[in-house]
Amino acid sequence: MKNAFGGHTRISQGYITVTPAEERSLYLEAQRGAIVSPGGFLEFSVTKPGARVKIGGQTLDMPPGSLIRLTIDEGGKGKISLRDGTIVLFSFDEVILSIDGEEVARGTTQDILVPGYEVLISNINLAIDGGKGDVRILESGLPSSLVPGESPLFLSSLRPDPSGVLTLDCYREDTTVFRGAVTSYRVE
Repeated sequence: MKNAFGGHTRISQGYITVTPAEERSLYLEAQRGAIVSPGGFLEFSVTKPGARVKIGGQTLDMPPGSLIRLTIDEGGKGKISLRDGTIVLFSFDEVILSIDGEEVARGTTQDILVPGYEVLISNINLAIDGGKGDVRILESGLPSSLVPGESPLFLSSLRPDPSGVLTLDCYREDTTVFRGAVTSYRVE
């Protein structure tokens, strides 16, 4: 900088601090229905050969090194299972498959196998119905202080827990089960 009184140079480093999203390990079992919010996605890089998905009636390969995004376009009911570094279940009615940023297919996902992935990003949110029905929530293995009563619940950014497990079953009308990690959860 320079003005009539002189000049100086100032270099600022570390000006913006970015912190990772909070991660809360959670187990939830509810005798209530739930839906995944529209537009939620899983994004990851494939690390091992043999990755494939059946979507809209066609089976597509996902080669190692490719960046995959599975977007739950209309939200709704479905199932997800990730464990031991493998994706073995991702079942929803209206999914968009993008490979390396290009949309390649859309439709119902019926079968998936990803034997290895890395750098998983998720913005999948879960809205659990209010009403009667027991709800059990454990955070890091201990009962949660959050008591929902008959209020709806909202889980934000579902992803694998530190052991690598993400399980979601919100397919049935009156039962929801989730195990994994979330950024946050709250009563609506």
